[in-house]
Amino acid sequence: MRPAALQTLAEQAVDAGESDGTRAKWPMLMQVPVPMTVKIPLPGISLRGLAALGVGEVIVSGWAATEEVPLFASNVALSWGEFEVVDGAIAVRLTRLG
Repeated sequence: MRPAALQTLAEQAVDAGESDGTRAKWPMLMQVPVPMTVKIPLPGISLRGLAALGVGEVIVSGWAATEEVPLFASNVALSWGEFEVVDGAIAVRLTRLG
């Protein structure tokens, strides 16, 4: 199941294509890459603290390791997930949509 915002957008694209005879154009549009991000709030830091940061320092978030993280597509919240490691890379497993 897709998030409601994405579902509505896809349905509008298909409906618009069918109504004006341009349906063949929409599959190409659906291939447009969309940047995705995961946002984790970090504690505020002063400019002095920022300037003092060095290689190897760790900034601890207030986010629990077991808590779901929000996943965004072009700054639109789409789903929630949890971090895991896949083939040595950090990945996000979707746990909730919408």
